Amino acid sequence: MSEKFILPKSESPRMFNAIAGRYDLLNSLLSLGRHARWRQRLKEFLPPGGKLSVLDLATGTADVLITLVKNNPNIDRAIGIDLSEGMLEIGKSK
Repeated sequence: MSEKFILPKSESPRMFNAIAGRYDLLNSLLSLGRHARWRQRLKEFLPPGGKLSVLDLATGTADVLITLVKNNPNIDRAIGIDLSEGMLEIGKSK
């Protein structure tokens, strides 16, 4: 019988802090560049018109949030939340 390794939830922020500086590159490589297209497609799901507020849970390095804000002038307020301080620091620097 094979054993499965399951990372305890309490360890997740520590793991993402450890890879924060390489996360965007890893995401690009592992998704074969598809992640950029996924982000672009996501903006199609926002409602048209009006002032929008966006909350990005598990924002990571904030790529999704940044893409949405840059491509939608109707976004009045954008908030990204993540348990990994390292990932948030990368996002803030963008």
